[in-house]
Amino acid sequence: MGFFSIKSKLIMAFLFVAIIPLSILSFQNLKEYRAELFGISSQKLIAGAQFTSGRLNAFIIDNLNDINTESQFPSYREFILGDERFRSSIAPHLLSIMRILERREYQLYIRSYFIIDLKGIVVLSIDPANIGRNLSSCEFFKKTVQENYSVFTIEAAGKSDVNGVFFSAPVRDEAGVPVGVGCIQYNFSILSRLISEGNRLGGEGTFALLLDSAGELIASSGFLEAGHFKIDNKELNVSSLLASPLSIDGIRYFGVTSGEIVQKKWMIKYIQPADLYLKSVQAHFNFMLMFNGVVAIIITMLAYFTGKKI
Repeated sequence: MGFFSIKSKLIMAFLFVAIIPLSILSFQNLKEYRAELFGISSQKLIAGAQFTSGRLNAFIIDNLNDINTESQFPSYREFILGDERFRSSIAPHLLSIMRILERREYQLYIRSYFIIDLKGIVVLSIDPANIGRNLSSCEFFKKTVQENYSVFTIEAAGKSDVNGVFFSAPVRDEAGVPVGVGCIQYNFSILSRLISEGNRLGGEGTFALLLDSAGELIASSGFLEAGHFKIDNKELNVSSLLASPLSIDGIRYFGVTSGEIVQKKWMIKYIQPADLYLKSVQAHFNFMLMFNGVVAIIITMLAYFTGKKI
């Protein structure tokens, strides 16, 4: 079969007329599919991030309100201001506190509960071993006394003689003057638990990162270890409506950012490995490539036999 034979010309003409438009349509279809898939993935990530930040904010607000209310109990200030004989009757007070803690939603994560005088000395705790400890150097104590308001803080091991997630509020006398601090302490793992509750909304392989304003990782629902990687601060400034690419330890992800956390300039970054998203796009591309190849073979055979017949 010569290059300029009728069969060759028909084959070239059939391929040119059919394959080029088909390839253009396939490319456009792939582009639209990728955009649609990216939009769906972004919406799932946004839903997960918003749900997660909402759960964390609700937990913080509820505990701030609770500790603020509990710190105004008359028994708390009486225990701080009372004499040694009054403080020796600790059992009724501990029973009262334990009943309060039983109503907490995440009671299994509670590590301790303190009543502290203005010198920073623990006068009452659900753990008797803590009574008499001086916690005046702890951030939650200093911040509560300084701001005279209920506060939410975290303290890492090594920075103070206690560590965890703290909600504290001033204990005031009848005239409203602060006489001490009431505080509930949670384990760090409560943060990972809270931010993992939205994983099912984000889709396959998604997980949340709780980051501070500098991009340092505070907690995660996906990484086993709380590493010290950083994410571009530009990605932390505002909530993003579409997923943006980022790289962590050389692995590519797509992520969205949700709003600030109560009393903290923290962000929830909800991410998904890029491979999961690109895998669907690649599968669609492979299908289109195979389909176009089959069409090209059919057209070539049709042109060949038509040319041969002519």
